[in-house]
Amino acid sequence: MSLSQTRRISAIDEAGLLDRASALLQVALEQGADEAQVISRGVEETKVRYEKNDFTCTSTNGKLTLSLKVYKNGKKGTATTNELGVDALADTARRALSLASFSIEDEHLSLPENGITTEVPGRYDSSLAELGTDDLHALAAEFIAAASADPRISLDGGQVEVTKYCEALVNSNGMSRTDAVTRLDWTVMGLGKTETETTSFDYLSDSTWSLAGATEKAKETAAKLVSNILQSFGPRSCESYKGHIVLSPAVVADMFLGPISYHVSGSSLMDGKSRWEASLGELVASPSFTLVDSAHNVKLMGATPYDAEGVATKPTVIIEDGVLRAHLDSTYTASRRGTSSTGHCGGMHTIEITGGDSTREELLQSVDQAILVERFSGNVDPLTGDFSGIAKGSHFYKNGRHQHPLTETMIAGNVFDLLKDIHGISKDPKPHCGRFIAPWILVGGVSVTGA
Repeated sequence: MSLSQTRRISAIDEAGLLDRASALLQVALEQGADEAQVISRGVEETKVRYEKNDFTCTSTNGKLTLSLKVYKNGKKGTATTNELGVDALADTARRALSLASFSIEDEHLSLPENGITTEVPGRYDSSLAELGTDDLHALAAEFIAAASADPRISLDGGQVEVTKYCEALVNSNGMSRTDAVTRLDWTVMGLGKTETETTSFDYLSDSTWSLAGATEKAKETAAKLVSNILQSFGPRSCESYKGHIVLSPAVVADMFLGPISYHVSGSSLMDGKSRWEASLGELVASPSFTLVDSAHNVKLMGATPYDAEGVATKPTVIIEDGVLRAHLDSTYTASRRGTSSTGHCGGMHTIEITGGDSTREELLQSVDQAILVERFSGNVDPLTGDFSGIAKGSHFYKNGRHQHPLTETMIAGNVFDLLKDIHGISKDPKPHCGRFIAPWILVGGVSVTGA
């Protein structure tokens, strides 16, 4: 893509995207679509990469896409284009309608009606949108310097990226939405090295909507990675046992969120695959466990005023004090199940697990022995909840006292058993990697395979 094209795309505003989406919508209806939806997106990304002890690449690219969905005689077709000419729009509509003619008829296909959405401010920052590559490079340099200040740290790589994103969504039921966001993402990867020892690999990432405070926040990520790596020198194994482990916020998300999302989603429910189909109002987890999709919490990168169909989002309590409170539906799954859309086409948005009454140290002191699991590398079956994999960056505790870092140790169990066997939750849930808010959680019944 040429520089002139990049500049032209970056200049597209919400009104311009809305005009293009509306034009394609009109063409689709004129060609015979019963219903149609168009999403017009403009994206510009600028990346600074750090590889092999140097900044190796600075790149900027932009793109515009128009995505069309049509329904014709109860059948669905889709098509996408990045061309804006009259002929290209007509061809896109023809392709979508042609695909619809070969699709299976489904009486539940429909588009949502228009409705009122709630503004979610704080996700667009003009200072970040106008950030030049030199300034982004300077931010990346400070970030990398903080991560490599200790000579024992060997960085494998890192990246800082600015994204400017603008979207317009229209449908044939009169819905018209526009949204614009900016975000800054950073990632750093590395390990520890001395003359006699090399630690296992570790990485961290995070994000923000705005430029203010971004450098300091990125340095905090770097400092956390350095701390994790330095604490992992001198690992030893522990004896095998079945019992308690303490899950970091990252591991809580890796283990719990996939299975929970699977079993509350309308698609699993309508296909008869959810274990919680008849469990609304029933205890499915420990009474200490509460999970909410806050939807609009701008501390997390999933905050949005509407879902992938344009349906308004709102805070949704999914599990409260261990009791299942909600199933999550799109327009289609709601039609299949005879319910209403909850604004979850595309899944959950900003996930928060509430805190408990203990510190992390108190959780560790409450049991005879436990391993503290910083990262989990393995498999979690969302259908059954069975998991097995390697506990990484982990530590062994006995009678509340730290004994030593652990070599990579196998852990296995079942997520749904763990949800009901929660022995404590820390009182300081925090955002992690911009994706969710979660505390440390002490669970039992985990098989730990050591020496």
